[in-house]
Amino acid sequence: MLLTGEVSFKNINFIFILENGILKLISDKEKREEIRLEWFAKKLGKGAYAFPGEPIYLPDDYLIGFCNEHNKNIFFIPDKTSRLSENNGIILMKINSYFLSYSSTPKISRMEINSKEIDYIHSINNSFEFSNNVDEEHRGIVNLKTRDFDSTTTKKQSFHVDGKEVQVSFGISRIVNFSIDTPPLVLKSAMIFNFEETEDYFFISRLERIAKEFIQFLCFRKNIKINTVSLLQKKY
Repeated sequence: MLLTGEVSFKNINFIFILENGILKLISDKEKREEIRLEWFAKKLGKGAYAFPGEPIYLPDDYLIGFCNEHNKNIFFIPDKTSRLSENNGIILMKINSYFLSYSSTPKISRMEINSKEIDYIHSINNSFEFSNNVDEEHRGIVNLKTRDFDSTTTKKQSFHVDGKEVQVSFGISRIVNFSIDTPPLVLKSAMIFNFEETEDYFFISRLERIAKEFIQFLCFRKNIKINTVSLLQKKY
């Protein structure tokens, strides 16, 4: 998926393009040569430069921009071990993850991860039951009843990440639809993380990577697909 928008970095406004985990920062044409020389070259003397210069790493844990496609703020969590590079004054950086929010300073206290693998790990089949009536079945009547949240949610387990206590559990959501083009009932399993409210988005990104590695471990394979990661704020 390609995303575009605007972002400020080192007090310069850029147009951004995010694609395949690479963030491109594009400044005004008149600034590109200045950025190329001042940021990425070694100054030898007046008007004399040599490439490459000293390696540049992103000094902050995240960048905040505005995404055109979603009309929301976008938070980029960079790979801080990867140095910045440039191509004709266009800055390139590797991004570990990103998330979208209407708020410019969201305080996150819960993360929910959905994937097909989690549907099998915490089986959605345990979230409903059929009422078997042969006569009704012959007449096309199917009675399906979902089980309550308590009986389909596992006990919370605690662990620590970067000194922060995290509680993890598995649960199953029920989504009822009345649209013609969607199933009337959608059941999804989720891996749920609860923690103290935080604006440490690097911690959030690290927790998501830990969750992915844990799912890979449970499935004995690396090629898993995370469908959605939902970040939630505490409701007061």
